[in-house]
Amino acid sequence: MESLNIVEVNYGDLTGRIFNGYDLHLSLNEIPGISAVQYVAEKNSDTPTVIRFKDDRVIREERYDLEQRFSVGQLLSPYGLQLLQEDAFLRADVVHFHILHNNTISLLDLPRLMERGNAVWTLHDLWPITGNCIQPLACDRWKTGCGHCENMTPVGRELCADTTAQMWRLKKAIFSQIDPYIVVASPFVERYIRESPLTSHWQHIVQIPFGLKNCFFEEFPRRNAGRNMESIRIV
Repeated sequence: MESLNIVEVNYGDLTGRIFNGYDLHLSLNEIPGISAVQYVAEKNSDTPTVIRFKDDRVIREERYDLEQRFSVGQLLSPYGLQLLQEDAFLRADVVHFHILHNNTISLLDLPRLMERGNAVWTLHDLWPITGNCIQPLACDRWKTGCGHCENMTPVGRELCADTTAQMWRLKKAIFSQIDPYIVVASPFVERYIRESPLTSHWQHIVQIPFGLKNCFFEEFPRRNAGRNMESIRIV
């Protein structure tokens, strides 16, 4: 049987590991004939199949500062260009993207990363349809081009100037060039993706609810016997 090569891509490995590709790639590697790796910007595990993108921390901080100073988002990250040169990416049968907007993959690199038709993108929030924020909540400006933003300081995505209209138009131009397989966890997210002028042309959208690992809850009482349950935090 020919092997199936899978690459998972996310900003980190252990935070949100159940649904960001880390646990998935571990499970995939238990299946005969499948080889899976995960590429991340922030590696906190010692798992050999998790590969940290090459970067200099000082340069990375300068890059963050430049994006915030000029109020642009997700344009300067070099990891997409690195991924294009990785052997694992070049021989991958499936490339599964997760959260890309945490300074992980530049918008400008998405057309090249997804041009082979083997890209799957699991959407964990609604960042693709807005000019900046990850959840528009009661705002409907994502339908008409953003701009005149009333939420300039969403968590982790502060802007010095309102460039949401420009970023919305840039996403529209880039997303018009791609049509990946899109995974959403709920009808709620699918409705937004299908109604957005940025993503309504995407043809391959499937719902796969984020699951639970039954074994975790089966083993939980035994692993935590005698501990103060109020002090236990599930990540």
